Amino acid sequence: DKRRALFEFNSESGNFSVQKITVNDSSEPLGNHYHKRKTEVFVITKGYGYAVTRRVNPSGEPTEEENYHRPLQPGSVMMIPPYVAHAFLMSEGSELICYSSEAFDPENNDLHPFRLRVKVWER
Repeated sequence: DKRRALFEFNSESGNFSVQKITVNDSSEPLGNHYHKRKTEVFVITKGYGYAVTRRVNPSGEPTEEENYHRPLQPGSVMMIPPYVAHAFLMSEGSELICYSSEAFDPENNDLHPFRLRVKVWER
């Protein structure tokens, strides 16, 4: 989609993937979902922004009162375990590397939408 360019490598065994994400449009957040099985580790290599996370239960209902906002810059590393909804708002041209504990699934059967409160930062 217009928000980002995505390059993905799936392991031959199918048990992990590595993605390089380049942000093309900083007006919309990336993510706004959670996974029930997959753990993801994001490494910010270029740009800046922030992440919003919120724990959910197995039914997809929030278990925390407030969202957690974490500033991100080059060198930031963030692990997202299962049942943590996440969204990123990153500056245009930002680059992220994502290490996933499962290979990409074209059926997206472990991608569960969850709308987080993401606020555009002042420039």
